[in-house]
Amino acid sequence: MDPNAQECRLHTVTDREAGLRLDKMLSDAFPDLSRSRLQDLIRDGQVSVCGKPVTKPRH
Repeated sequence: MDPNAQECRLHTVTDREAGLRLDKMLSDAFPDLSRSRLQDLIRDGQVSVCGKPVTKPRH
């Protein structure tokens, strides 16, 4: 497996998830990724909401 390969994942927010911190919601949706890893991805602009990159885990 190429360590530089990128992976795209899609998650649609449910009513239950609305209002949660982005990093918390994503850690629940993708349990194979740690919350700290997701925070790093968010800060690096690798996570988008409605097609726009976000950089704050509290989004």
